[in-house]
Amino acid sequence: LYAASIPHRHTLLRLIDHQSSELRRLGVEVRFGTPVHTAGDLGGPFDAAIVATGAVANPLDMETQGATVMRWIDVLKDGAPQPSGSGRAVFMDDGSGFWWNCGVAEALVQAGWQVTIATPSASVAHMIPVESVAPLLGRLAAGHTEFRVLTSLEGVSPGRVLLQPLVSGQTEELACDLLVVQTGRSPVPGPVQALREAGIAEVHRIGD
Repeated sequence: LYAASIPHRHTLLRLIDHQSSELRRLGVEVRFGTPVHTAGDLGGPFDAAIVATGAVANPLDMETQGATVMRWIDVLKDGAPQPSGSGRAVFMDDGSGFWWNCGVAEALVQAGWQVTIATPSASVAHMIPVESVAPLLGRLAAGHTEFRVLTSLEGVSPGRVLLQPLVSGQTEELACDLLVVQTGRSPVPGPVQALREAGIAEVHRIGD
């Protein structure tokens, strides 16, 4: 659902529809609102368990917290905020270069922000399929997006950010009214050990 909220990725909803249809077709029982902390919570004996508890977005570092600083996940969940002040925004990539990052930047562009993408990687969107890169960069360029590669976030102050080029010692200060940071994700612990200790023969962890 988060992936489908990214601009030009809404067709991913068809995958959810397909998977839901397959569950019904195959007669898979689905129990909503059922927390599982121990094997007793399963309500019966099972021979195998697959644990897919996902991941959550990491919090912002203390030094980047503020009214004009957001996490990438907040844009996916709540949408891009409306431009304010000069309308300039900086999206700080973590170097992973996947759809999450470029989609959040594009959402900011669509909302009317003048965006600068900064990344420690040597390129933008390097983990996106090659056939999708040119259209994506074209849409970002149409919104006058600027790019800073081989660049890290050095500091934040009201109304501006300090960027550090990784190949030189000269920092760059950019005025901006919004900073969006890719904070990464951390796995949510699941009841793997508890299920194994209960004697379930096969316990697998999958997903994020």
